[in-house]
Amino acid sequence: MKKGLLSILAGALLVVGCQNYDDQFDSLETQINALASTVAGLSQVQSQIESLAGTVNSLTSTVNSLGSTIDTAVADGLADIQADIDKINSAVADVASSEAVSALQDAVDASQADLDELLANSSVFTGNVVINNASTLDAFHSMGSSLAIVNGNVDIDVTTEMDIVKVQEVVDQILTTTGSFAYDAAGITVTGVTFNNLSGTQTLTLKQADGYELKSLVSAGAITLDNTWSSKIDIVDLRELTTLTSINGGSAGTLDFTSATEVHLTKMAYYPGGNLTVNTKSDGVVDLTALTDTNTSAIVSPFSLTIYGPKALTLSTIKGDASGTSKGAI
Repeated sequence: MKKGLLSILAGALLVVGCQNYDDQFDSLETQINALASTVAGLSQVQSQIESLAGTVNSLTSTVNSLGSTIDTAVADGLADIQADIDKINSAVADVASSEAVSALQDAVDASQADLDELLANSSVFTGNVVINNASTLDAFHSMGSSLAIVNGNVDIDVTTEMDIVKVQEVVDQILTTTGSFAYDAAGITVTGVTFNNLSGTQTLTLKQADGYELKSLVSAGAITLDNTWSSKIDIVDLRELTTLTSINGGSAGTLDFTSATEVHLTKMAYYPGGNLTVNTKSDGVVDLTALTDTNTSAIVSPFSLTIYGPKALTLSTIKGDASGTSKGAI
C-alpha cells in the first residue's frame, strides 16, 4: 500500500513538474517574442531616423551653400528638425519596451511630416524632374538654380540626340533630392557626365559608359552603379559618402569595375549591407580609409572584405576579426 502511494505521489509530482516547466517555457517564449518584436521595431526606427538625418544633413548643406537665394525660414526649420532628430537618437539608448519603440516611431513620423511640410511651403522645386527628350531637357534646363533642391524624384534618360552639355548643366544644378535620383544613358556612345554637385538623395541609380564621379555625395540609400559597360568605367569616386544602406556595382555588396584605376569610399565608416567586394584594375588604387567593422551601435561586427586587383589599398581602422581576401599586386 505504501509503495503504491509513493508511486502515485511520484506520478503526481512528475505531472506537476512538467506542468510547471511548460508554464515557464511558455512565459519565456512570450518574453523572447516580445523582445524580438521590440528589437525589430527599434532596428526599423534606427534605419528610418538615419535616413531622415542623412536627408536633413544634405538639405542643410545645400541651403547653406545657396545663401540669400533661399528663404531663411528653410534653414531655421531644418535646424528645428535636426534638434528633434538628436532627441530621438538620445532616447534610443533607453528603449526597453515595445511601447517605447512605438513612441519613437511616432516621433520619427512627426519629424518626417514636419520636413515634408517645410519643403512644400518653401522655395524649392516640388514635383518630379523627368527628362527623356530634347523638349523636356530644354524645359528643365531653363529652370537653372531653382532645381537645387528637388522635393521629389529625378529621372534622366539620355539619348544620343540630346545635347550632352545641357544635360551636364542640369545635373550640376541638382544638389539634393528627397526622393530618388536615376540617370540612364541609352547607349555606349553617349558621352558620360559627372555628378559632383549632388550631395544627397534617398536612392541612387546610375548607368553610363564612363566613370562614376560623385565627389560631394554624403547621403544615399540604396546605390546602384551599373557595370554593363565596365570597360569604359575608369573611376568610382564617392569620397564623401558616409550614409548608405547598400551598394551594387555588378551585384549586391560588390563594386566590379575591372577597368577602374581608382575607387574611393574614403569616409564610409561601416558598410551596413554586410560583406563587401571591390574588384578593380590590376594597377589601381582603392581608398577605404575610414572603413571599420564597428557598426553604428558601436558593436564590433565581423564581415568579409574581398579586394581584387589594386596596386595600392588604404585600410587602417578594422578593429575586430573581419576576414579578408586580397588578390592583386598590393
